[in-house]
Amino acid sequence: MALNFTSNNVYTLRLAANITSTGGVTLGETYSTWFTSAYSPFYITAEMIRMTEIGSYLNNYRDDVINRIIWTESKKLDFFISLNSLSSTTANVTGDQFDEFKRMYVLCSVQQKLSSEIMLSKTESSKKLGDLTVTYGDKPINVIKDEARDCFNRAKNLLINGYQFGETRVASFVKGMYDNSRRIINRDLNKVEFEDRLLTGYRNMNRR
Repeated sequence: MALNFTSNNVYTLRLAANITSTGGVTLGETYSTWFTSAYSPFYITAEMIRMTEIGSYLNNYRDDVINRIIWTESKKLDFFISLNSLSSTTANVTGDQFDEFKRMYVLCSVQQKLSSEIMLSKTESSKKLGDLTVTYGDKPINVIKDEARDCFNRAKNLLINGYQFGETRVASFVKGMYDNSRRIINRDLNKVEFEDRLLTGYRNMNRR
């Protein structure tokens, strides 16, 4: 029997303790799990978030949890764009560039959200083992949060104003989100090249 799941929902599955297998063995205790249906809008993926520097702090986070945050921030972005009547035309950029700004906005917004949650939960970034200190992340979580905030503000500005001072480049994703030195001038990227460059930037995000 095929089941149709409505988008943007959380579904909980519960199995009763007295469920019996074909071999006559009962489950013994109630089992419960949950999953989410497809989200829309959904501008990035959990994998992209895990490839950034905050990824080392997310080992205990299910993709479904991250996906729901991505969806929430994607909805906020759509509202922001609609409220301010923004488009590639108003920003004076191409459609691909405007879409890239949207992904950058959500990526940085989700990192801010997650870093705040991690800081509130007081997740340790390192532990002492005698004289040895074991570090989980490349950067302290508060530094990642500050950089994500700066990145978010830059993405917001790009959505509103586009490139400034006649610049033509692919949003600094080639070498990293904060590197403005490498420009791409008058070059059309096909989808494969575009996504490859985008993912390369995500992997190097926040690295100078």
